[in-house]
Amino acid sequence: MPSRWYRSSKLAVWALFAFAGCSVLARCLYQVIAHGWVWSGAFGYTADGMQYLGFVREASRHLLIGNPFATEVGTRVFLHPMLGLSGGLAWLGLPIPYAFALWMPVGVISVVWGATRAVESAIPASESGPRIVALILGLGYAFRPDQLGHIPLGLKERLSFSVAEGDAWPMRLLFGWPLGAVSTGLLAVVLAGYWTKRTGPTRSGTPWLLCIGAFLCSWIQPWPGLTLIAAVVAAELVSRIPGVLSNGVPRPTGWRTPALLLASATCPLIYYALLDRLESGWALSGVQLVALTHGTPWWALWLPLAPLLLLAPLAWRTTTRDFRLVMLTTWSLAGLLGGTLILESELGNVPQHMLRGLSIPLATLSVIGVAHATRSWPGASRVAISGITLLALVVIPGTMRLGTELSDTMNPVNQRFIAPGEAEAFKAISNSQRAGGVLAPGPLGAMVPWRTGRVPWVGHRNLTPDYNLRSSQQSAYVNGFGLGASTAETQKFFKSHGFAFVLIPCSLPVGTRLNLIKRLGGQVARTQRFECAYLLTLR
Repeated sequence: MPSRWYRSSKLAVWALFAFAGCSVLARCLYQVIAHGWVWSGAFGYTADGMQYLGFVREASRHLLIGNPFATEVGTRVFLHPMLGLSGGLAWLGLPIPYAFALWMPVGVISVVWGATRAVESAIPASESGPRIVALILGLGYAFRPDQLGHIPLGLKERLSFSVAEGDAWPMRLLFGWPLGAVSTGLLAVVLAGYWTKRTGPTRSGTPWLLCIGAFLCSWIQPWPGLTLIAAVVAAELVSRIPGVLSNGVPRPTGWRTPALLLASATCPLIYYALLDRLESGWALSGVQLVALTHGTPWWALWLPLAPLLLLAPLAWRTTTRDFRLVMLTTWSLAGLLGGTLILESELGNVPQHMLRGLSIPLATLSVIGVAHATRSWPGASRVAISGITLLALVVIPGTMRLGTELSDTMNPVNQRFIAPGEAEAFKAISNSQRAGGVLAPGPLGAMVPWRTGRVPWVGHRNLTPDYNLRSSQQSAYVNGFGLGASTAETQKFFKSHGFAFVLIPCSLPVGTRLNLIKRLGGQVARTQRFECAYLLTLR
């Protein structure tokens, strides 16, 4: 029976994690309610936020989602449970950003539930102190090795490493990626329930709830699904090797339960594989994502989790080696080795996403190992070690990273908010009966699909065809350099692509916007000014 101290401490950890995780979204909503700011809809990386909102708008109109950033939206073949529900709420009248943001508290609950379930299933109730330390470390791990010294990586590789550091930090999922948070939490819940069922007193019967959880885990996002499959297969095989488990501990038997779970997790992955192979709009994203990580060294994935990787093997020095210990280990290795395989083979994309949630099993293993190694030490020494570890890996780096996220929320460069005039220009495009696409420089391009239902020339970098070429062309013709300095070439470019509208953002210097209007000349049928933003309707 957990002690009252443990229950109180657990509630405090939950509350702190929820408070910190909701802080960025809460700050966005506060600025809207208290000061009337116009929210872009993003509460994390703006481009990804606009991607999700574009998907929600697509789901609100068709349920099935096509690529809203392609010149032709293409075949609508993407069905997603969370985006579909948000689309339904948007269809009923809830503003699209709020229909998507509702998943953020669900993500908080999912991650907290998953981490707590894993820790409590792995560490006995009598070990209240280690349970709390493992929970704090699993939820709050925020170590950033690049803050300790220079890491020799090129510009592109540093971008990839930055993503890896973000995915290794559980709270980062709550700053714009609620789908990843829900899927990661489900992964932890399913694996913890699985190792409990395989060695507990009730091993018979069909694990329907676990199968449903595995299916949703893979469907919501494929990376946790891959981790789940690899972890279960490896654990079942390793646990059957003579001598791996201690004598007398419960051992898994039969293959019916793992087969059902694996089948449930595999079905959505087959669906995603078919999307990549058969639908060009979705294959495009994978190709351009692979190009972003090409050349990144494998150790860049492992380095963000280095402290836990050094401590986790200590768990295997305990006197009891059971199926729980095997599963925690295969869960950790499935994510790390799976990410490395994707990175080196380029058979998938965004290998860094395989790091999501790995702090939970690695922290649990580390605490089990350290608690066993120091079991004869004085209580004060063990408390001091725990305190120093949490300060170094959770409190100090976590406070710094949270401060950066809150600061970025208010930084105009990150486009969490847009000017009222830009919002009015978007509304005018949405209300127009004129057919055609939109050219909108900068981050506004990614906002075009969900705000207007139209296709931007340059939107999200992963879903825009020929993104690098289009981006450079847009920059040249808008800013007036290279071929864009010529009036004839500028008019030829805009005419050949059939743009209906050009949205000139407030961030574009006055001289640059006036020069663009001058070069377009008679192609501009109408010029509308919305405070600091200009909307050009082309002939």
